[in-house]
Amino acid sequence: KAIEECGDDLEAALEWMRKQGTLVRGKRANQEASQGLIGISFAENGETAALLEMSTETDSAARIDLFHNLIAGVSQSILKDDSPNSNGEGAALVMDTAALEGLSWEAADGAETASFGTVKEAVSDAVLQIRENILPRRGVRLNVPGGVVAGYVHNVLPIGLDNVKVGAIGVLVGLQGAPEGSKDAAKD
Repeated sequence: KAIEECGDDLEAALEWMRKQGTLVRGKRANQEASQGLIGISFAENGETAALLEMSTETDSAARIDLFHNLIAGVSQSILKDDSPNSNGEGAALVMDTAALEGLSWEAADGAETASFGTVKEAVSDAVLQIRENILPRRGVRLNVPGGVVAGYVHNVLPIGLDNVKVGAIGVLVGLQGAPEGSKDAAKD
């Protein structure tokens, strides 16, 4: 339909679909998003991790791959954002919905997603496809230079991504002063 509306212009059709997603998102915004999942992404150096709470209207929407890939991408976006931590070095950077939606989009390695400019565009696209209100509720990035950040996710879902865990409940723990060679033990 988008291609027909835009006279076979693929770029215009994509823009038309994004606008439709914004309209659908506006219509769904009043629906309560009380279900959802937690996503945690880990940096390769083990010193930084990001935790995200993503909400949607129903539990069934939270169980589909598109929603899981959205969580993985937003948590990667938090992880790779270069905003300074709020309380100085080693502190956590806490983000609300507006801050999360303003982040540059970073698709998770191995996740099947389109390319977007911002998290807000990715969420709008998911709302258009799932037809439910989706809200990146809050996120945090924890950085412990010279230490280690570990995370636990309860009821981990098998989403097939190595550096992202998605599940029902999650927590991050940062340890400062872990001696070299003991970081893996500290994570356990």
